[in-house]
Amino acid sequence: MKLTSNWSTGKVFWRTFNFGDTVYLTGNREGFLSNGESVSDINHPSGHFQMEIKRGDIFGSFLIHAGSIFNNEDEFILTDQGTLVTEEEFATVEIDHVLKLEYVGSSSQFFSLLNSSVDSEYEITASITQNTDVAIDNKSTITTSATNSDGTKADGGASVDAGTKTDPIKPSIKIDGQVSHSVENKIVTEVEKALNFKFSTATTYTEKHKAFGKARMITVYTYSWQRQYYTGKVTLGSNVIPFDATKAYITSEQRVDYASVAALPADLFAIYNNLFPSSPGNPLPVPKKLVINKKNLIVGLGDKCIDAAGASSANGTSIVLWEQNGGINQMWGFDGEFIMSSMDTNKCLDVQSGVADNGTPIILWEKNGGDNQKWIYNAADGSFTSFLDPNKCIDVRGVENKNGAVIQLWEKNGGANQKWNFV
Repeated sequence: MKLTSNWSTGKVFWRTFNFGDTVYLTGNREGFLSNGESVSDINHPSGHFQMEIKRGDIFGSFLIHAGSIFNNEDEFILTDQGTLVTEEEFATVEIDHVLKLEYVGSSSQFFSLLNSSVDSEYEITASITQNTDVAIDNKSTITTSATNSDGTKADGGASVDAGTKTDPIKPSIKIDGQVSHSVENKIVTEVEKALNFKFSTATTYTEKHKAFGKARMITVYTYSWQRQYYTGKVTLGSNVIPFDATKAYITSEQRVDYASVAALPADLFAIYNNLFPSSPGNPLPVPKKLVINKKNLIVGLGDKCIDAAGASSANGTSIVLWEQNGGINQMWGFDGEFIMSSMDTNKCLDVQSGVADNGTPIILWEKNGGDNQKWIYNAADGSFTSFLDPNKCIDVRGVENKNGAVIQLWEKNGGANQKWNFV
């Protein structure tokens, strides 16, 4: 049995007797309670017992006379009137009727139709699922998946939030303190009655949405999950305990079309890069999005780096391989398209004369927006491919690991002289 004192005029003395006792001289158990205190293990092996409660101590006047039968499962509160009431009867529930929203996490679905001349229709399934093995991971997982109009699986789903993990799905009632099951049930009953809905105890929430991919675009649908909930409090005498009540989990939808990979914002860019890695059979090699930093070395063969010869920023300056020396002519910025010199951010790496032939030198030239100045960084193999020809990339001529080796355009072959890293 659990007994809580709400007797505000001092402490009380309690003791128990056997179920069949008729003479009350020596009790089985006894103790004292002050206002607001509880004892939760007043039990008897038989499951039933008698109990008396007195003011102050064993010699005080009676509040509750022995003779009444109590069970181990009972939960009572001693009121200021000297009566015992159940916690459920004593509890008062207050509800704030304003529906609130709590952001949980987001997931996105990509449809890359850059090489398509027709729009496409899809169905997206957005889900949030609680991991039931809480001993391993008490988190929930947010995912999206998509099917084509013919029902086959469509590629391109990933979570914006790292690892797709977020807080556990919250139960119907979350109480910031200890209350009995009967009080918890009272809160549920009164909230459902007052707000006219039934709580969900689901561990998975799923929504299906129609979606459309636009031709010559990357279409991104982002679904933001939010928890709908109400707040309130339950009062047990002087004890006030807040709670919140989950109604459901819902999504909001955002759709954005991007004209190129480089136009993607940084968070989506990183995900896209993993979804559509560069490969010989993939016509859409993906650039690695970097913060524009004019102090990036582009390091390749033999730990040497890309260098503007003679530290010159003039149009036509040769681009060569050189050992790292910290010179500004070895520092580059990359914005997803242009590889810009730190000596002059209006100058960038350029395929000479716009000729996409094997062996064409790479030079420094003023930015003009031409495809011969645009590059795609493929994180999967470390190569920079040219907008002129996605099968051609930045290459160290003759695999020469020496200062002054010419940087040129050459057909991709996966060689060490075509792999680059930002430092």
